[in-house]
Amino acid sequence: METTQDRPPRRRVWQIMAAVGGMTALVSIVAAGKDLFVAGRFGVCDQMDAFVLASVLPLFASSVIGFSFNAALIPTYVKERETRGKEAAQQLLSSTLVWGVLLLIGISVVLGLLFPVLVSLLGAHFSPEKQALTRSLFLILLATIVLRGTMVLYGSVLNANERYKLVSLSPILTPVCVVIAVILLGRRIGVYSLCWGTVVGMLLELTVLGYGLVRSGMSVVPRWYGFTEPVKTVIRQYMPMIAGACLSSSAIIVDQSFASTLGSGSLSVLSYANKIVGLVVYVCATSVSTAVMPHFCTLVAREDWQGIRRAVRVNMRIIILATVAITAALYFGSEFIVRTLFERGAFGPADTKIVAAVQRMCVLQVPFYVARVLMMRLISSLQGNSILLWSAGLSMIVNVALDYVLMREMGIAGIALSTTGVYLFSFVFCWIALNRRMAQMSAGGTSSGCLSQ
Repeated sequence: METTQDRPPRRRVWQIMAAVGGMTALVSIVAAGKDLFVAGRFGVCDQMDAFVLASVLPLFASSVIGFSFNAALIPTYVKERETRGKEAAQQLLSSTLVWGVLLLIGISVVLGLLFPVLVSLLGAHFSPEKQALTRSLFLILLATIVLRGTMVLYGSVLNANERYKLVSLSPILTPVCVVIAVILLGRRIGVYSLCWGTVVGMLLELTVLGYGLVRSGMSVVPRWYGFTEPVKTVIRQYMPMIAGACLSSSAIIVDQSFASTLGSGSLSVLSYANKIVGLVVYVCATSVSTAVMPHFCTLVAREDWQGIRRAVRVNMRIIILATVAITAALYFGSEFIVRTLFERGAFGPADTKIVAAVQRMCVLQVPFYVARVLMMRLISSLQGNSILLWSAGLSMIVNVALDYVLMREMGIAGIALSTTGVYLFSFVFCWIALNRRMAQMSAGGTSSGCLSQ
């Protein structure tokens, strides 16, 4: 039965979710405005295909390395802060910064050396000129791996200390810088202006987040304190997490590779179709992830299994109701949305029809994606990241199979629909595995560990 003590933390989680969602929505609106501006300037063309493919590996690498920090570091960071104090938490952060930044730099160097071979594989159907342009754009975007990865590390610690506003609003800098770069340099250097705007924007974001940490009384200077037990714990959790994230994020590369075989403009169509859907899932997933992660970590530390089950049930109901309504609106209004937002300049009516058809398939993923985020945050709080590794590995197999089958039947829309199938599979797998883990961990209690009870 719910007690009075249970209610304030729950309300606090919802308040954080609403606040973060509102600020993230604002940032996403600005980012969407940037996408509309870029669509009007470049449309569906070979230059945009090259930029999209050049962006894939830096985004993949920074997501795999950077976002794994959140799941691996925060549970141990919160425990250190609560049990041993702020100084112990700072030492853990400083040590994590050392090996984290070194890892980001190492991956950047490896990708820089391998990319000439990778672009010939991923862009096998590109012309030699288009491949050369892709390589040039990639070399500029290589810097974003270190920038984004470090930004995520800074942001996750700020969120753990309930400094949500700065983390939620700072991403507005990059789309603003991209628009300014295109306005000032677009006519002179073309699609290269997108790359330089992205790099400058991320550098500004990193500076702002670092300033926020310093204002919170924390140091952003990497410093090694040795292989302490907390550092070992983070590394043990990080290894399956990074492997799982690598497999999970590879879905982007797999989709882009299949799309590149469908002719000129296919990569651009898939990219535009994902813009609005990406905005929606980003806002929803960020607000859910930011709000529930510290709360779940606290409940796990207290071994409050009843509180965890209650939190999952309530938040899952809210997620399903909200995302199903959003999905229906986007699905039935797809062509109107694409026409209103994108159809101008180089983006014509024919582009609207094909992008809207693909967008309808993309939007079906929204409920499963957001619900899956809730499951993943609880799994990470329970330090069960090996579950996520299995989920990611199996999801990759499902993704390749669905891409191959559905692309043959539906073209580029089939690739978009396959993503929905992958997230549905991943959600079901995580739900079943989490129920089993909860049952094991609460076996000594008086009630079942099943989340559905």
